[in-house]
Amino acid sequence: MNDFKQIVFEIVNIYKEKYRNSDHADAGCNGPYKMVQLPTRNTAHWIISFSIMYKFTGDMEYRRIVGRFTKYLVDAVKKDNYAVRYLEDEFNIIGLAWVIEALLYASDLLDDVEPLRIAEKIFLSQQYDKKKHIWIAVNGEGKELGVDVAFNHNLWFAMAGAKLCKKEQCDEIEFEVSDFLKFMDKQFLSYRNGLICHFIKSSGDVFRDVKHLVRKMIFQVTGKDFPWKKRNWVEYERAYHLFSVYAFAQLKLLYPDLDLFQNKKMRKVLAYSSNINHFITFEHAFSYSYAYNSPAYEYPLVQKVFFSEKLVDPEKVFKVHCDTIFDEKTKVFSKNTVDVDTLNARVYETMQLYELESNV
Repeated sequence: MNDFKQIVFEIVNIYKEKYRNSDHADAGCNGPYKMVQLPTRNTAHWIISFSIMYKFTGDMEYRRIVGRFTKYLVDAVKKDNYAVRYLEDEFNIIGLAWVIEALLYASDLLDDVEPLRIAEKIFLSQQYDKKKHIWIAVNGEGKELGVDVAFNHNLWFAMAGAKLCKKEQCDEIEFEVSDFLKFMDKQFLSYRNGLICHFIKSSGDVFRDVKHLVRKMIFQVTGKDFPWKKRNWVEYERAYHLFSVYAFAQLKLLYPDLDLFQNKKMRKVLAYSSNINHFITFEHAFSYSYAYNSPAYEYPLVQKVFFSEKLVDPEKVFKVHCDTIFDEKTKVFSKNTVDVDTLNARVYETMQLYELESNV
């Protein structure tokens, strides 16, 4: 683990030098999706890593970069009427969650209340449906786009709102987050073995919802996706499982006594998560796992929050990640990935673990 930590710290330092004179981070391509990504996402991720590294080192260069990156984010947010995008041609709410979380770090580091106020406006730019207990996505033009059908997008948005409420009380945001978590079973699907389904239950598209329920039932019986599909969708969901549980771990840190963590479904989710062998081999979904949602970034925090250290060994995921992704020449994670900048920006997930462990 210490070797992996040293690699991560060196990557943060390499990107500090790369962005020493930049106003924002380089945009990636949203990993294996190869979509046109705006700089907002990676800029937000690096604000978090640089903020944490500043706390560790006191190196003012990190703080200076955070100041410039924060200005870029604030300007981008205002331009999009607070419903900031991270993709050129698509809008979803997880991008808002990433920016909110970054602005909370920026507000603390820069001792500036404006990023905190901006974060509140970002969250409230979305419309909450109190009957369905989920958010309706609203873009920068004020157009309602319906619910975001990816469960993890809604979960991460709720987690960002929860972090925001811990910084500054806002009754409206607190109600929405609490209500979503209380009634989450209305949207949260998982398989019998505890693996989290990617999509919500009620998207508003009856055909879509029925199709996903049928696919879920087929997998329960056969262990495979629709027989005419070449790719097993469940493998894709396995690559995303820890990404969702990482958000659950962050919520557990904020709300340790939340009833959610005691229910039967969640116990199965965590039991599945505790078996590290579920996250070692991804023959058919590698590009969505180690090359994008790397277990090496997410598993260690999940382990620390939910499991005994004697129960699991994160060294296995570190080894797979480094053996397949780390490039000895560039000293960054650049092998076997189509999106080097986003994959390296996502080391912020690991940096949050180191922040927690050091209690800085």
